[in-house]
Amino acid sequence: MITNPYNTSFGSLINVTPIEEKLAKFLITNGSNLNYEYDSSEDATLVFITGKNDEEKELPLWEHPIVFNDHKGNIAVAVDLRKFVKVTNEDFLTLSEIIRDNSGFQFTVLRTLVTYEYVSGNFGRFRSVERTIYSSFAYWVADSLSAGIMLTPDEKVKTEVAVLHYISLIMVNGEIGNEEVNTAIIKIANSKLSLPLNIKVVKSIVSTLNNSVESIDDLVNNIKIVLGESKAVMLDTNVLVNILSTSWFGPGGSETVIMATEDIATWIAMLFVSAEDNTYKRTRLSTIIHKYKTKVKLTDFVKYMELYVKERKI
Repeated sequence: MITNPYNTSFGSLINVTPIEEKLAKFLITNGSNLNYEYDSSEDATLVFITGKNDEEKELPLWEHPIVFNDHKGNIAVAVDLRKFVKVTNEDFLTLSEIIRDNSGFQFTVLRTLVTYEYVSGNFGRFRSVERTIYSSFAYWVADSLSAGIMLTPDEKVKTEVAVLHYISLIMVNGEIGNEEVNTAIIKIANSKLSLPLNIKVVKSIVSTLNNSVESIDDLVNNIKIVLGESKAVMLDTNVLVNILSTSWFGPGGSETVIMATEDIATWIAMLFVSAEDNTYKRTRLSTIIHKYKTKVKLTDFVKYMELYVKERKI
């Protein structure tokens, strides 16, 4: 499982080493209480940069949560909130006091909190809403692709199987073996797909797929397998990236969207704001997930995530 947006295929192209080094130096003398109202541990630190003083203002800007080691060797997850908060010379105790762009703030903070859960090893934190997480992802990719290259109903449901197989396996922490693949098959068979498929058919489709999946390239290769030669020639990674990249707008834009195909924390935050925040209701992603909101239990997911954020506050 990828636990750092900058370890995704797209994120790895961005050199954040200089920013990590400056953050590590900054934390030596400025590292206290930068988690504000959100719970943080000694072993993994939350760092919210707001530009509240000259030292923070001098830090370079960055777009996505950065995971790095601080001067003590502990993991830190740092995010730049300067775009979303008001500049103020007054003291403040909570981030909620200085919000300027609530939608951007909500997305960025949630993305950072979920990233923090995964880098802290809390891999089961969202297990109770896992079905919503992976089913919504499958509908997003399959519906977007179907509109882009005109899939038949049979091709679309096979694409859903390939996408569900992919996200089920990239959510696994550790090696992928027969047990993990069999669990993925059961999850797929229990999902409400666009056409009903029994577990025997699901097994047959999955048996043709590559189980070593980590990146969007692997996802594309497996989709091409289930589509067959006639449609496979119409698809490559660039095609899928172009189709998905315009399906959501928000902090980081298309960069964030492409990271979300590999980084679960980014996808969870995108899914939540697209379900709950009116700012994102005009996106194609929001339209797709609301189309299937009953099937994926979207309301339950929103309630769970709202409670999660409340529980993370001190």
